Amino acid sequence: MSVDIWKTLLIWIKQIQENPQVAAETRFVFMTTAQAAEGSAFALLRRGDASRDVTSATLKLAAAAGSSTNQVSADGREAFLQMEPALRKLFMSNVIVFDNAPNIIDVREEVEGALMIGVPAEVLSDYTDRVEGWWFRRVIAGLSKTDSPAISLTSLSAKLAEIRDDFRVSGLPLHPDIEKVDVIGLSDDDERVFVRQMRLVGLPDGPANRAVHDYYRAFVQRSKWARQDLLLDDEAEIYDGSLSDAFAREVEAAKDFHPCDSEDEKRTLGRKLFHWAARHQQPLRNRHELWLSSGSYQMLADRKSIGWHLDFEELLKKDEQKS
Repeated sequence: MSVDIWKTLLIWIKQIQENPQVAAETRFVFMTTAQAAEGSAFALLRRGDASRDVTSATLKLAAAAGSSTNQVSADGREAFLQMEPALRKLFMSNVIVFDNAPNIIDVREEVEGALMIGVPAEVLSDYTDRVEGWWFRRVIAGLSKTDSPAISLTSLSAKLAEIRDDFRVSGLPLHPDIEKVDVIGLSDDDERVFVRQMRLVGLPDGPANRAVHDYYRAFVQRSKWARQDLLLDDEAEIYDGSLSDAFAREVEAAKDFHPCDSEDEKRTLGRKLFHWAARHQQPLRNRHELWLSSGSYQMLADRKSIGWHLDFEELLKKDEQKS
């Protein structure tokens, strides 16, 4: 007799009226943290329950539809009674009731239990966060957009596999929003070391702003890997060492081909070194994103491990003494 049940059934029946194939291809799910009353149509539609009896449940719903006088549920009850018997039987065979569903607190543990196969235990929580984030976005889109397609089991399985691959033992997962980190332009009062290093060689605003963006993305992502204990012993230090070694080789090669006696020549050489580092791709395990190596070079510059200007240490020291 529930109005909400008949409203839901009406929505589903309208979909079937538009395309009868929907009755065969779709699972129609009722979910509730409450328990279905014993002997009710809902109790007879539990998934996998030994007492599941679609025929009896359909008869009970038909009896309720015929006896109720509630005008609010009239459209749903009438649509149910007017369905062609074979189509109604097919429809009801795909109606499933999940009662006693876990509440919002307990469901996390159950979700992790379902997702734990094939994922290292130490990253299970982060893997679940990624899956939930994707799922919620898809559900919100489905509820808010009239033309949003249904979430197929195939697309769900494919997405789970895609995210799981990111968390395999040999791989490093990217934070799902890392590519969405806002671009923050430089300001005149920005005194961070890597920013001052760019000023020493007179870098234009365009590449300088891109470098700041790369720095933020690399810093955020590397910090997250460190917090998750996903980096192997000394892996970050070895990576930075390989970047520094590649940079030192480039400096030697550049000095061999470019004069660097005057200040203008040193600033020009420094800009060339900067642009080389911005394009140099140094993978960190399975990650080949250009912003990762470019941003890591900015992190090295911030620590004064490298510098674009050949005299960067002396010039930075002078600059600090002035301030």
